[in-house]
Amino acid sequence: MRKLLFLTFVLTLVLSGCGGNDDVTADATYENEEHEEGVENNGLEPENEEDIENNELENEVDESSGDHEEISTDESENEEPLSTDQEENEEVEELEETPSQQNAVSMAQDYLAFTAFSESGLIEQLEFEGFGNEDATYAVDKIDVDWQEQAVIMAQDYLDFSSFSRSGLIEQLEFEGFSNDYATNAVDEVGL
Repeated sequence: MRKLLFLTFVLTLVLSGCGGNDDVTADATYENEEHEEGVENNGLEPENEEDIENNELENEVDESSGDHEEISTDESENEEPLSTDQEENEEVEELEETPSQQNAVSMAQDYLAFTAFSESGLIEQLEFEGFGNEDATYAVDKIDVDWQEQAVIMAQDYLDFSSFSRSGLIEQLEFEGFSNDYATNAVDEVGL
C-alpha cells in the first residue's frame, strides 16, 4: 500500500511537470529498497502510471458488467430452480420417514391384517397406542387401503358376532367412523 501511495505521488509530480530526474531516481531507489527487504510485486500492484490507469478502468468495467450479470443471473435463477427445489423437497420428504412414522405405518398394517377399520377409526387406534395425530394420520395416508372393502369386512364381522337390523348395522358402522355411503354399501354387500 505504501508503494502504491508513493508511486501515485511520484506520478502526480511527473505528470504535473514539477518533478525532474531526481524524482525518477527517488522512485527507482524506493523500489530497490523494497526488493531488498524481500517484498516483491508479484503482479498484484501496478508498476507504472499506465498500469494504474488500465487497472482502474478494468475494475470499473468489471464492476459495472458484474452488477449487470448478477442481476440477469439472479432473475433466471429465480424462475427455474423454484420448481426444481420444490420437487427435490417433496422427494426428500417422501424419503425421510421418521422412525415414529415407520412404526405407525407398520402398526396400521398389522391392525388391518387382524381386523377391519375405518380411516378415522384406525387413526384413533394409533393415537390410543401412543402415536401423535400427525404420525397416525401419516400412517393411514401412507398405506393403500380400500375403505369400502374395510366397511364390508367389518359389517360381516358384526353379523358373525351378533344380529343386527339393517339400520342398526348402518348406525354401528357409522359409529366406527365409516361414512353413510360406505356403511350403506357395506350392508348391501352383506345382504341386509
